[in-house]
Amino acid sequence: MLHSTTWTPPITGYVKLNFDVDLVADNITKWGIILRDYDGNIFMAGVKHYPGCAGAPLEEARACFRGLACARAYGIRNVIIESDCQELIQMLRNKSIFLNSISLFVRDIIFLFKILIFILRLL
Repeated sequence: MLHSTTWTPPITGYVKLNFDVDLVADNITKWGIILRDYDGNIFMAGVKHYPGCAGAPLEEARACFRGLACARAYGIRNVIIESDCQELIQMLRNKSIFLNSISLFVRDIIFLFKILIFILRLL
């Protein structure tokens, strides 16, 4: 899905994690993540593609987890998570864990919340 949104900087003292997933033909999943500060400085950016697709919400959760793990590895504690995946943001806000695949990542993301200071935003 293409979005025509403009990036807005996080508040001072925070780093923003943006990520998005693209499920393309031939059963290929692609995602990208980027961590930027309020001046737009890039701390980390990456892309990954691999065969198979477990569904958009699960792949969005996987990308979010990877981004937060990178933030933690770089010593970043204050993170704004911004995503267009309403299902993921709602699960994280409610700290909802169900008996499904996405909950494996949601559980790990919620664990990182104990270490990081975060704000969730839905695009």
